[in-house]
Amino acid sequence: VDDVDQVVNRMEEQYHSVINGDGIDTETREALTDLREAALTLLDSIKLTARRVIDVRTHPTTARLLAFKYYGDDQQGEAIANLNSGNVSDLSGTVQVLTE
Repeated sequence: VDDVDQVVNRMEEQYHSVINGDGIDTETREALTDLREAALTLLDSIKLTARRVIDVRTHPTTARLLAFKYYGDDQQGEAIANLNSGNVSDLSGTVQVLTE
């Protein structure tokens, strides 16, 4: 989400620098505005589906078992371990996971 926000901010800076410049005809200005609106809509939808890091509470467990409990398979165990200082075999308390 932070990466998408950075893209939006950069795009807005560029849009305003171009749209406020001299020598842009009305047709081009309208086309740029339409393109900007379409891009913002797309980027907003990407943010809605972006995975986020959240905190969950757990009893002592392994990263793979927590991944299985949270996602339905153990394939994300390594990602959970990476989010939690590489600890694969002893997770407990507040642990970070990715939303689906």
